[in-house]
Amino acid sequence: MPPETPAPPSTHSADPPDAPLQVAPSARTAEPMADLLGLLSCHAAVAASRLGVFDVLGEGPMGLREVAERTGAAVEPLRHLLEALVAAGYLACENGRYSERSGAVEVRGHWGAVLGLWTALAAGPWQGLAEAVRSGEPDGSFYRWLDGRPAERHGFHRLQEGLAAGLAAALTLPEGARTLLDVGGGTGTFSRVLCARHPELRATVVDLPSVVADAALPERVTGRGADLGRPGAITERGQDVVLLCNVLHGFPSERARALVAEAVAALTPGGTLLILESDPDPRGPEALAFQRFFDLNLWHTQGGRLHPPAALAAWAVEAGCAVRLAELPEHPAHLLLTARAAP
Repeated sequence: MPPETPAPPSTHSADPPDAPLQVAPSARTAEPMADLLGLLSCHAAVAASRLGVFDVLGEGPMGLREVAERTGAAVEPLRHLLEALVAAGYLACENGRYSERSGAVEVRGHWGAVLGLWTALAAGPWQGLAEAVRSGEPDGSFYRWLDGRPAERHGFHRLQEGLAAGLAAALTLPEGARTLLDVGGGTGTFSRVLCARHPELRATVVDLPSVVADAALPERVTGRGADLGRPGAITERGQDVVLLCNVLHGFPSERARALVAEAVAALTPGGTLLILESDPDPRGPEALAFQRFFDLNLWHTQGGRLHPPAALAAWAVEAGCAVRLAELPEHPAHLLLTARAAP
């Protein structure tokens, strides 16, 4: 690294660019029956969310028939569902009236989209996991699978938009930035937030054509469809800032490395590349266990992986940048790498 390039944080600096992720300590706290109960609880919570049960009970405790009337559900099957949710800890029932517990409040937020997406993945592409591991060939069908499932597609974009809205606060643009290229920017949440914060900024979102077509982009934000898996997908030049936010983990190492080089080539001299990525080794056993399953899912459904931070830094330096890697205290599952191109 050049002298002005600080080393990655000490918790990661020893990792070579393609090091395997650290082994997660077991997050299990119960007997194997917990796996079955957890699977069934997820499906029940997703069903209740789609029926509007949690929205209705968010107004206060209600009896069975009132919940049925408000959601349009049949009374007797609804009773079975509500009692299962009581057993799972999402709901409480006292004197025949159902009410929310803390988990239900979370499901009414972005967590409902999370549960819906993951239960559908478990019932869909993950059914071929054993054969994929045996053959070494991942399924790789995630975005095609999404295109054929409107509910999961909506949930995925809702999840990404909520995540991006929170993470955008961690991004600081260089003073005087006028052009922004948001690579893999989805429906444009990062660009919308940053353009609202910087009145002189104009942004371009590059993502799959089907994603860009669905995006309701505001003034000063334009979209261009492209397959980032193909070499040369980034054709823009002269950009003050390029974002690669939660993008690189969708690709194997060689393509992710090439995307970093393409992103740097899109910068004006002295421009800034911001890489925001999931931390492969977050603190805490539950967070670490989730990242291991996320990493497995990335490989199986997209052919990607969680890239070690040392690899991200090495790729940016290789492309001619000085880099600074920082942990984000308010977003402990993510890391931010700021790369500055040579003047």
